Amino acid sequence: MKLPRTVSHIVTRFGRLKQLKDQTDRLRALNERLKCHVQEPISQHMTLATIRDGCLVIHVDTPTWAARLRFKTPEILASLADDGLFPPIRSIRIRSIPEEQPPSPPSRRPRISPDSAAELKAQASSIQDDGVRNALLRLAGRVKE
Repeated sequence: MKLPRTVSHIVTRFGRLKQLKDQTDRLRALNERLKCHVQEPISQHMTLATIRDGCLVIHVDTPTWAARLRFKTPEILASLADDGLFPPIRSIRIRSIPEEQPPSPPSRRPRISPDSAAELKAQASSIQDDGVRNALLRLAGRVKE
């Protein structure tokens, strides 16, 4: 019986997947190293996105953290210049990428009093337009329980 292939076997067999995995591992290591150059709590809210043509791109949770990090840019550039793991960095670009928010709970349908519902039904009976009459009747159906 032939055993199924492992993910690591598939990744190492196909060149492009291996290249992507190696790049991801490199960025993960550089991200951890970068966080050593930035003080907390800012470092907890940032992630190294990429390094391209001497530009370090950093993603942060909110615009507030982006502003705080921008003030630290000169210090970070000076600190990274002395770090042998990073390629030469000439600039830092900071982007605010908010984390995904959980979906909000469905809002409750507004309810009306029984007296208001009775008034709407009375008004609906005198309306000739079917669309308006049906809308009033639907609204009258939202009685508080």
